Formats: sequence, structure tokens, C-alpha cells
Amino acid sequence: MLTPAFSSATTNYTRAVGNATTQITVTPTAADATATITVNGIGVTSGEASANIALSVGDNTIATMVTAQDESTQKTYTILVTRAAGLLSLADNGLPNPVSSIAGQTDQVSVRQLLSPNGDGVNDFLVIEGITNFPENKLTIMNRNGQPVFEAGGYNNSTKVFDGRSNITGAMQLPGTYFYSLDYIVNGVNKHRTGFIVLKY
Repeated sequence: MLTPAFSSATTNYTRAVGNATTQITVTPTAADATATITVNGIGVTSGEASANIALSVGDNTIATMVTAQDESTQKTYTILVTRAAGLLSLADNGLPNPVSSIAGQTDQVSVRQLLSPNGDGVNDFLVIEGITNFPENKLTIMNRNGQPVFEAGGYNNSTKVFDGRSNITGAMQLPGTYFYSLDYIVNGVNKHRTGFIVLKY
């Protein structure tokens, strides 16, 4: 369970955990009883733990969004949780080999958080660096209410991209914060990442 004490003046937090920690929960508490809270796009009751959040080895971004009663005033608190790499395994020659680089393939995926599809050729679609190395993938993007607005298997930064338009309704999405869930396979092992992106025009 992760229970950081959020400060209204501080929106970014970091936490390191051991490799044995494969999932965590976040327990946010709002100062205003009328505010609503989401953790990675899923509603959470103030003072109660979120659903389990799976952790990949490396950096995991968790976004806690607090929305005031007027439904327009929002503040997002981000927690960067870094899960340590696994223990070393011994190869046939007795020398240590990192478990994360079996068969020379490492988990090098990074989701760019800014998306501005305004036709200027910069950040016009969501870029997931390294995703083409893992064609067996599934990306889901959700709005702040946890409703999917984009779903794609085999996201590839070229023919399958999120450019602000929902491939579920066909509508361009409003600017703001969205949450993603990314699943992909590395050497037969399922990887799961969650985090948030910011859509601007």
C-alpha cells in the first residue's frame, strides 16, 4: 500500500520499491469532502485504497486526479514508482546474466506524455518509444471517468496511433488528462504499464 501525504503545493512524488513488490495500492484523502478522486482513471473513495496497481520493472507512473465539486477545477498528483530489477541468474558458464536481457531483448518502452495533434508535425500523435519491438501489445486510453476512448492491438506509431480521436466513437477528445493501460509481451512474459498523458491542441 502506498500512502503518500499529498501537499497542495507539491504535485510530483517518487518512491522506490524492491523487485519483490509487484503491485501496490494508493490511498488518497481529499481535504474537501465534495471533491472526487481518480487513480489512473478509476474512481476512488477518499480515504480508501485504490484497486491493485501492477508494477513493471523500472518506472511506473501513477496519476491521482482530484476534481472539485464544480467539475472543472482539477489538480493531478503524480507518483513515479521505480521497481528494482530482478536478481541475477547464472549462465551455463557460471557468469551472471541479467534476467531482464534474456535473448538480448530488454524492456525498453517509454510513453511520451504530451500529445498535441494540431498539424504542426510535433507530437501530433501519441508516441510509445520502443513499442515496435513488441508487436504483441494492447493499448487502452481512458478519460477521467475511466471510460475507454481508444483501444488498439499492435500499436505501432505509424498505422495504429492515437491522435486525439476516439476509435470507439470517432469524436475528437477534449483537451485534458487521459490515462493509459499498456500490455505487451517481452520474452514470453506479460508486461503491464499504466500512467497518464496530456492532450492539448
